[in-house]
Amino acid sequence: MQGKTLAATSAAPDEAGEKSSQDVANDSPPEPHVARDEKAVVIDIVSTSNVETLSTDSYTTAAPHVPGPLSTPASFAEFSQATVKKRGRFRDIFSFAKRDHVKTDKTFKPLRRLDLQIANGPKWMWIRRCVIAVFWLTWISLMVAALVVILQSPDCKLPPKLRWWQKKPMYHIAIQSYYDRTGDGIGDLLGIQQKIKYISRLNIGTIIIEPFHNLKADVNFSKVLDRRFGNINELKPLLKIATRSDIKIVLDLTPNPRGAEEYTWSHIDFYDKDMLDGLLLDFRFWLRKGVDGIFIKMETANLEKNLILNLLKSWKEISRKYSTGSKKRLFIIGTDKEEGDHLVSVLKEFHGNMIFMYYLTDLMKNSNLSETAKSLDDYQHKMENAWCGFFLVKGHFSSAITKKSVGMQDRLFIMLLFSMPGTPIIYYGDEIGLKDYKGTKYPLMRWDNTRFAGFSNNLPWTKPDLDSYTPSVLQQSDNPLSILSYYRNLGKIRTKEEALQFGDFNILSNTTNLLAFIRQWDKTAILVVLNFGGNTTIDLSGTLLPPSAILLAKSKGLTPCELIYLNKMKVEATTGYILKYFVEQ
Repeated sequence: MQGKTLAATSAAPDEAGEKSSQDVANDSPPEPHVARDEKAVVIDIVSTSNVETLSTDSYTTAAPHVPGPLSTPASFAEFSQATVKKRGRFRDIFSFAKRDHVKTDKTFKPLRRLDLQIANGPKWMWIRRCVIAVFWLTWISLMVAALVVILQSPDCKLPPKLRWWQKKPMYHIAIQSYYDRTGDGIGDLLGIQQKIKYISRLNIGTIIIEPFHNLKADVNFSKVLDRRFGNINELKPLLKIATRSDIKIVLDLTPNPRGAEEYTWSHIDFYDKDMLDGLLLDFRFWLRKGVDGIFIKMETANLEKNLILNLLKSWKEISRKYSTGSKKRLFIIGTDKEEGDHLVSVLKEFHGNMIFMYYLTDLMKNSNLSETAKSLDDYQHKMENAWCGFFLVKGHFSSAITKKSVGMQDRLFIMLLFSMPGTPIIYYGDEIGLKDYKGTKYPLMRWDNTRFAGFSNNLPWTKPDLDSYTPSVLQQSDNPLSILSYYRNLGKIRTKEEALQFGDFNILSNTTNLLAFIRQWDKTAILVVLNFGGNTTIDLSGTLLPPSAILLAKSKGLTPCELIYLNKMKVEATTGYILKYFVEQ
């Protein structure tokens, strides 16, 4: 308020208070006063406050916005002191917030000049130099030690990049005799899908399904799927579930022009161009459906070499065309050993997406192990040019064993199959000792002890042969001494050990009743000892082997984790051993 004089009467404060309230209600907020001195600031704060009680002493002050000197009577100092006391709470809160906002460390004391002179003295300089020297010496010593370890460590070979058909054993299934899920008495695709978990426990990497088309005389060859086995829509979920278990699906598409139960290529006219073109279309059809490969049984003894070569080249080109970076396609050519000898000259042309499958029937016929060793060398010679797969025999292995050899001797051939070079191929049921029926080579798989051995809920397509009794899967699963447990253990070792997958093959010892050979990759080696005779003790210390090896598998009884001394190795009758050791420098 401009030109205002406050009277020293009792009515003056009330009048001033009323007017001050009216000013607050009607006027706009007072403009800040630009003070000239410290006292003006105090007066301005008081004038804008809602003062309840004023001093009775008379005093006069200039208007806040009129420039000029400001008079301050003595009585105003008392008024200001009383007002400041009433506003102390505000200043205390403001001061507390200000103090809390800026924190200072009162304990910190900067180094004095004397302290700095001591730190730069010769004693502390010497200590710092020693610490730095120790640090660098330690670091250099660690680097030198690491280089010495690297230089003195033996060079390790990088393992070759294996295709999926080279890593794990294969499992050949006769679809009509494996498992019937639809309840019509005939095995089907849904039945195989149901048993994927069981197959996976055998450490199987590939399933070959036979036969996939009509057992009757084919008209359109392999494109005609026998409806009793399922349909294409049932093939898709099988492929999907198998992929989850890291299992590939291969179809046996061998044509069956005469409707024979055992169909081969012997009845095919390979010089019929229209027939061969139609066959190529069928191959493309199934590969587009997502199968991983095609299996063909082939007899080549009466075929010209150029014709065989042209056929194989065209099939390999199809597998290459339908292969991708993550999904390689494969052709498997099944043939006898004699047929294989005829194909040796063309194997060099087929590295990659094609393998040849042989039957080891001649190994079963040889009573002299020297002949067996010679046959193994022949197979190894073929492996130098192309990857091979091996069946033990045609049909089921237990049926091929002569009565004289029945017993533990059959396990020696199984161990041989899993330890020799190439991919082992197991025929369905061999893992439980299944035998062929008198009327068919497709016996029903035995799953449990229920009616029809768990194969089907209805009358099967073939009558079970009671003379060919075999313990079921259920009976053998929990028995560590069963043939099923034996297959599972060998499959695990074959998949785990690099030396058995792609190691070199060398025969170590070959006598009338004993065969020993080595599979070696880099610094790791597998020693296989097969004794077809009686109890004996052998000395392998003079063959550049270490004094001892670790026992991985044994064909008879349980396999304890033990160390076998090779200079006086006690070998039990009709027993096989798989041992592991490391090659020294």
